[in-house]
Amino acid sequence: MNILIYVMSLLMMLTLLTYGRLEIYRSFVITQKELERYRSRIGHSAIDNGAKQWYAWTTFSSKENSKKNSAPKEASPLINLYWLLHPEASNFYPQVEATYRNLLKKIIHQVFGEQTNFKEALNINPQLVDDLIQAIEAAGHKLALENNPIKTKNGLENLDLGQPFLQDIYYSLLKGYNLSPPVSLGNKDFNLPAENINTLDSSEIGKSLDEGFEEYKYNAHAISLLDFVTLNPQKTKIRVYLAPKAILLAIFGDPSTVEEILQQRISLYYQVKKAEDNQLATEQFKHAFAGRAINMPETMLDFTVTATDPRHYKVP
Repeated sequence: MNILIYVMSLLMMLTLLTYGRLEIYRSFVITQKELERYRSRIGHSAIDNGAKQWYAWTTFSSKENSKKNSAPKEASPLINLYWLLHPEASNFYPQVEATYRNLLKKIIHQVFGEQTNFKEALNINPQLVDDLIQAIEAAGHKLALENNPIKTKNGLENLDLGQPFLQDIYYSLLKGYNLSPPVSLGNKDFNLPAENINTLDSSEIGKSLDEGFEEYKYNAHAISLLDFVTLNPQKTKIRVYLAPKAILLAIFGDPSTVEEILQQRISLYYQVKKAEDNQLATEQFKHAFAGRAINMPETMLDFTVTATDPRHYKVP
């Protein structure tokens, strides 16, 4: 009888112990699952918050974009030929017409001055560029008086200069010259004029790539006069922030100033991307370079800075 009581007591104790261990195990499992659920929720929340923060850092609201990318309607990075081809416009804006005529002359010399056929023609007639511009102006006026004015850049190909020699030179400017063959430099491919490639050694190639052809990277295969002009009558100013290097050289004359402008444009671009608007950057840009232009009215230069990267801007 005593043994039966002892056995029953032992079984009851084992039962209690087993039940207690089961409760502990259940509590542990429940706690573990709750902890895992909590960690998962916290992790997802952290990922969501991180994504929202990254979005805030790398994007701008429409209001901010309207400030940073509000390009001036009256400015273009190109030289405007509208006033040269339309007599009523040149009479109404004589200063604008004279300024653009002078810039066009400089661009032709800078971009095409080292081409063999152009150099030979210039040696024959030192006043070649002046005669060419006068012939372009006369042909444009003639078409305008015939109610068939030139309205687009492609229409420039229809100008009849009336002089075979000047017509050939004009056609070569519109057709441009090729940048070939490609030259590999690191992870980028550049091109050199075919007629000059044999005259350069390896050190000169690097120098020419960096200094002579950087402004033409947006048009890697050919350089044409059409790449530097516009015929939009609303564009009375040149936008310095996006202008090609050749046009900057025509405006400021000093290569070191132009290089300074190119560097400053990049710095201001990053500044505008981080700031709420572009007003301060525009004022800094204008203050630094507005007074350095050569024979160029300050009223014809626009220094507006926007969130457009000037290094990769392709002139339309």
